Amino acid sequence: MSVHLSPVPRLARWDAARASLTARWRIACPADDAAARRGAEECRSRVRERCGLELPMQPAGRAPAITLRIAPEAMDRAALRAAGWTGVGAPAEAYQLTCGEVITLIGSDEAGLYYGVQTLAQVLDRDGGYPLGAVTDYPALPLRGFQFDLGRQVERMEYALAVCRRMSRLKANTVFLYCENGIRYDRHPGFAAPGAWTMAETKAFIRQCASWHMDVIPIVPNLGHTHFIVRHPDYAHLNEGREGARDSYGGAGNSLCPALPETRRLVEAMFAEWFAISPSPYFHISCDECHQLGLCSLCRPKYDAGGMAEVYLAHVNWAAELAVQAGKRPMLWGDQLLYWPERLPALHPALIVMDWEYHTRNGRSLNAFPHWRAEDTTGIFLRAGHEVVLAPYGASSHTAQFLNAYGRQPGVLGVNSTVWELSRTFFECEGTGIEFAVAGAWQGFAPEQDTFVASRARQRFGVAGDAPASLVDLRDGRYRGMVSGELFSYVDPLPKDALSRAPELTRRLRLTERFAAAAACAEERERLACEAHLLARERFAQRLRETMSAWYQALRHPLRTPPTATAARLRDLLRDVRALRETEAMLWARYRPAEQTSPTLRALERLEAEMTAFLAHHDAGEPTGLERDVLVLHLIEPDPCFRRMAIEATDADGGWQTLYRGHDGGNAPLRMNIFSLPAGVPMECTVRVTLQPHGELGVRFLEILYADGRRAAPVAAEGEGFVRDAAHVLTDDMRACWMNPDDVESTYLWHQHRPELMGPNTLTTRMAASPEYLSRPRLPGAR
Repeated sequence: MSVHLSPVPRLARWDAARASLTARWRIACPADDAAARRGAEECRSRVRERCGLELPMQPAGRAPAITLRIAPEAMDRAALRAAGWTGVGAPAEAYQLTCGEVITLIGSDEAGLYYGVQTLAQVLDRDGGYPLGAVTDYPALPLRGFQFDLGRQVERMEYALAVCRRMSRLKANTVFLYCENGIRYDRHPGFAAPGAWTMAETKAFIRQCASWHMDVIPIVPNLGHTHFIVRHPDYAHLNEGREGARDSYGGAGNSLCPALPETRRLVEAMFAEWFAISPSPYFHISCDECHQLGLCSLCRPKYDAGGMAEVYLAHVNWAAELAVQAGKRPMLWGDQLLYWPERLPALHPALIVMDWEYHTRNGRSLNAFPHWRAEDTTGIFLRAGHEVVLAPYGASSHTAQFLNAYGRQPGVLGVNSTVWELSRTFFECEGTGIEFAVAGAWQGFAPEQDTFVASRARQRFGVAGDAPASLVDLRDGRYRGMVSGELFSYVDPLPKDALSRAPELTRRLRLTERFAAAAACAEERERLACEAHLLARERFAQRLRETMSAWYQALRHPLRTPPTATAARLRDLLRDVRALRETEAMLWARYRPAEQTSPTLRALERLEAEMTAFLAHHDAGEPTGLERDVLVLHLIEPDPCFRRMAIEATDADGGWQTLYRGHDGGNAPLRMNIFSLPAGVPMECTVRVTLQPHGELGVRFLEILYADGRRAAPVAAEGEGFVRDAAHVLTDDMRACWMNPDDVESTYLWHQHRPELMGPNTLTTRMAASPEYLSRPRLPGAR
């Protein structure tokens, strides 16, 4: 008989026969065992939620009972051996569940009893029915966790607790609390974000999580990702870039200076507040993405003597020793260490490395920061003698690569399924990928995806079949529903893969809304409401892009005129954006602190105003803003970490005019953009594109489109810096202008983020009139 459970138990046997709980049943446990009684109370709560039965807590008697006890010595040894246990006694967090005419649950400890209750809850049908059988189970990895991000978006604590409660029922036992400015420190409250948790509130959060057998491990800002500290006026003097030097990202305000005594006093103070409230045996000292070390005059001598590794390791080892002296096992992110694996012997021996690499190619993890070269990153740390926590991104494919390669290797302690940037979405909509990772951490390998989907569909919706299973989305790209505040950003051709997904978006939205209305569980209705909103946002963005692109293309081809239906479609979308704005405001109020404001809500408000103005100009017969001269630039596979970009064009006198200059934040890399052309740029001009990237990047397509229908295209190009093959950047050729990978590798390995040594990469292209458009009539009203 097939019984869908997640995670899949190590050993399970099920019969075809079935039995049922009724109101006559009771829950029994030893009266003098407080831990067993807590497990029995959890069992009573879960049965009530699952079946609607309110079973009394009474000693076992003649009535059938669910009997619970903590008794490692009473566990079936033969079943444990059959489940793979070869140790002495019983494993930690183990349980044995026997479902017959009565139900018996034995835990090796209190956590094992708790996890056995969760398996029982999954076995029960909504009407109280259950299959006859037995389960013996215990976890493969001691740390089965996920990351809750307070750094990008502070969440309401009651919402965070609801998430932790739900994840504990899937046998997660760790929440990595990513802090940044989401915590208000008692001694340093100034740099806290609006709505940040106080230390007293955080202590209560830790205590409540412990009742669900979840350890809270704080990830405390240190060195990198301390922009919220160094940009505060009271702490600006601690900035590594305080003297004006910039790193290869183009930034100078992301890192604390490790050479300043006051930096150490600040870090010591933050650590001390955590040591006072955190009972966890682990402590995460962070120290990732420290791209600015060595910029200041105090750090430069150490940098020049031993490179960035010298600056980094001195601070990291000092911070790790603070945790050791407080009785903690220190952890840190492993990305920086991959620059200098030969220096790993100098790393503090107590440090546990959290291995995160989100770039994969051909199923292998990549050390993508210095160069595109596949590396066994986890193996590097294990061979150096450090224990490792795997840190995949929430998508199932990345989790599977990590777990199947390393989930059962000695030295791997567990998993932190990471999620970032929650300000644009809600944790609910990332939840399935995290549930997948937690199930894999219990099993020691990635779940079989169809089995996992079937199990989660049954647990979430109470039914089986294709319709609910299709809502359990394990694809890499979850629906973030980005909505820009710039109407004209939608005048881009819609990518083919996005067009192919449009019908699937519509189908999933209808299914989600239907199940949200029918779901028996209020918690599940909320989860589905969040996902339906993000699906609607993404579908809206696609429809808006299609509408604006069609309108723009009609104007670009003077033989056609914008169809009347296009304006009607835009009016429909205006109604949609108003509905999205109302839903966004409602969800934000439910999950986010009142002191915070939704950036997506602000973008929707701006977009509504821009759409209203656009239609008003159109109705009045005035220019809408699409009738303009533009330069179109299409980058091929841009690295998501490039920071600086400038576009210039020569005017009639040969002088340079700036079309665009800015810092891309790295989170939304430019692929195709349309830049307004200032007056006076002739067709016979030169265009210069200057990039300061952090990896490979190329220009695929470049043209100038004039409002009267004329077009200028490249006729010759040359490159400077690490640009190669620049002569092949022709519109019809489509061959890429790439940075030379060998030069990129040597530059980063030898010079470690020094922008003055790397230098910019410039593509200079001579433009000329293209006859394709010259015969077309001038567009009425164009300047």
